[in-house]
Amino acid sequence: MFQYAIYYFQRAAKANPNDSRMWTALGDCYIRTDKVEEAIKCYKKAIDKKDKDGIALTNLAKLYEKNGDTENAFECHKVKLTKVFQNEVDEDVEKEDIIDSVLFCAIYLKNKGNYEECIKLINKVKDYEGQVIIN
Repeated sequence: MFQYAIYYFQRAAKANPNDSRMWTALGDCYIRTDKVEEAIKCYKKAIDKKDKDGIALTNLAKLYEKNGDTENAFECHKVKLTKVFQNEVDEDVEKEDIIDSVLFCAIYLKNKGNYEECIKLINKVKDYEGQVIIN
């Protein structure tokens, strides 16, 4: 029934183009119907429309990872972590999502030979709001 959902979310997004939730939902439907390029466009629009939940950014990063586009995946994870550390996303961001982003970025930086940035990232996460996310 995702084709029906696509139709209705397209109409909802057209009626309220500044609602990032509609673009994210439309992107999710496109993923489920294997329309990757359309999903990427929708997630980018959701991000442009100030996706406060960070869902579109997380989904876009995972989509890039799945497609082997590590450069764009890294950029998405990096932006997400920056927003998390600056408290620019809603508080109910899953710790698992944060950990996934940190691990992806740390491995990416390590593979690029940027050990200093990798260590800084991990230390920053350990000090994040006084909580230890990674032991």
